[in-house]
Amino acid sequence: DERRVATFIMPGETFVPELGGAAFTMTANITRTGMAFTKWWAGVVPNNNDHSHLNLPYLRFAEVLLNYAEALNELNRTADAYAQINRVRERAG
Repeated sequence: DERRVATFIMPGETFVPELGGAAFTMTANITRTGMAFTKWWAGVVPNNNDHSHLNLPYLRFAEVLLNYAEALNELNRTADAYAQINRVRERAG
């Protein structure tokens, strides 16, 4: 996924915040998964590992709309499904 680099940092990768701050190289023991969000990066919180004061989205609204479209399509409501797909397209420009 081309967006992965803009969203996650993986062990061995270095992240330089666009809004300033120190560069950070990820190590596998920083978080439980070995990965961390870089979008809306607030920096490393000392002695707090992967916890943040920010509310980070784990599910994109586009994903909700696409899941809804899939359900509509399975109910043979194809026109309604396309309406949801078009909402995603409109939001993305």
